Amino acid sequence: MYSTPDFIFLEEMRYYIAMVSVLALDVGKKRVGVASGDDEIAISFPNTVLERSGGKAESQILKIITEKSVAKLIVGLPLAANGDKTEQCNDIERFARRIVRRTKVELIFVDESHSTLEAAQYNSKNYGIDALAASEILKRYFNLRSKDVY
Repeated sequence: MYSTPDFIFLEEMRYYIAMVSVLALDVGKKRVGVASGDDEIAISFPNTVLERSGGKAESQILKIITEKSVAKLIVGLPLAANGDKTEQCNDIERFARRIVRRTKVELIFVDESHSTLEAAQYNSKNYGIDALAASEILKRYFNLRSKDVY
């Protein structure tokens, strides 16, 4: 176990983030990356990667939303370079709306273009690339929100 002050701080922050207010998703065809964060302090952490087969991801996301009292669901959309929706956007929107229909969370879509490439720079063995991409999506939301343009 590490005992450096930075590690201790990180663990304390993870405990604080256990009271999640925002959940972000990087929805793919086979997997969903999940990240959580706090809307007040604008911090995000990668959480996990869920398999989409058989509705597993949806049920696990609903469980997280309920257990962690999530207020907002941030979902990445892979927009085209010109800002238009891609074919994959329709599937992602349907997925997100199925979750939101069963909860009371606010749904916000954010352009996720190149989030996986950005996440790949972290090369973390602790989290899957999809969870890291979800964390990047959440960071984009925080950045856009601070500019009041989401």
